[in-house]
Amino acid sequence: MKMSVTAWRERLAQSLLLPGDLAYEDAIITLTGNREILLENYTRILDYHENLLLVQTKRCCLRIQGQQLKILYYTTDEMKVSGVFECISYE
Repeated sequence: MKMSVTAWRERLAQSLLLPGDLAYEDAIITLTGNREILLENYTRILDYHENLLLVQTKRCCLRIQGQQLKILYYTTDEMKVSGVFECISYE
């Protein structure tokens, strides 16, 4: 039976004990209370307003809702957002 590329990658990652962010290119979200987010491994910013930020990751879209949202900085690999976060969800 032929194994899919995804299944093969998952088995290899598990056998090598690789963290998910490396093996599956997952986004890493680090929250500091409800006032600061460090987001790593995103692909692009889809929408940005004072109360909404939509960010595309490799696997899904991340929706950040709140008040006074500000992107403090961003690079090709990470971004830092401040504000008062009310809801963070995956779409």
